[in-house]
Amino acid sequence: MNQETKKKVIINEIEWWKESHLLPEQYCNYLLALYTEGNADSQETSSSKRPKKRFQGWLFSIILLFLPVMLLVIYFTELSFVLQMLLYSLFILVCLGAVLFYIEKNFFVHGLLSMAAICLLFLSYEAVSFYFPKNFLILMILLVFHCVLWIIAGFRLKIIYFKMAGFIGLVLIVVFNLFSINV
Repeated sequence: MNQETKKKVIINEIEWWKESHLLPEQYCNYLLALYTEGNADSQETSSSKRPKKRFQGWLFSIILLFLPVMLLVIYFTELSFVLQMLLYSLFILVCLGAVLFYIEKNFFVHGLLSMAAICLLFLSYEAVSFYFPKNFLILMILLVFHCVLWIIAGFRLKIIYFKMAGFIGLVLIVVFNLFSINV
């Protein structure tokens, strides 16, 4: 193996490290600049990856725009209960599927998880409202369940805002119940 082939193999390996996040980007850029001696070859390879990032951004944007459209369709049209539950379930599955797709790329996973959690809350609220209308106790149990679920997810996935949302939700539920008893 000649010197030029070795250099190309090393450069390809460093670019793979950079793409896989095995090393911080600054280290990879330094090593690429060192091995390419400042040539534009490494810049061409990084610009060839931009369409992939652009596609990921478009896919996330479509998912992000689907949430308000779905909520508008569900709340401002006369859809049957089964169709509403189907739409919520479909959106949750799309979000979780996108999380599995993006988790290795570390791309907007938190936003997708948040949207899935909010849709799961809406789905369960609609189900409780349909099957147990005007039953305040079951609604409170549902909200406490979701807050505990968010806290567990926050600790498991090491996401601070899930923990905060769960704890703040529990505090608000307790405060609301204390004020509703006094009134």
